[in-house]
Amino acid sequence: MIQAKLSWNGPQAQKQVLAASWQALQRAVVYYHTKLLEALNVSNPRPYKMPSRPGEPPRKRTGYLQRNVLYELDEPALTARVGMSTNAKYGAYLEKGTKHLQRRPWLLATLDKFIHQTKALAEGG
Repeated sequence: MIQAKLSWNGPQAQKQVLAASWQALQRAVVYYHTKLLEALNVSNPRPYKMPSRPGEPPRKRTGYLQRNVLYELDEPALTARVGMSTNAKYGAYLEKGTKHLQRRPWLLATLDKFIHQTKALAEGG
């Protein structure tokens, strides 16, 4: 068993740690959000002859999915979320696939691709 004890040297130290943690979380979330937007920025102009292949992120036609990838930051709870709005729920179908559509992973695939950089930013690096 590992035990640890954390002692604060006053309320100012606690505030500094929380502020640094919040800044690191913000950096990581914004970085991941930016990488998601880049992954969804591969164009497929008319007449749409170059659609994405299974296993690739979806190609952009109208930019609707890309515009509906959002992030939320909740400082009091020290939490953040990155995902798509409910208006673009078809992004989940692209991510996971259906019986008629093979997967076009973009959400988790981007996280897997940039997990080390995202962790470094979250750790304050």
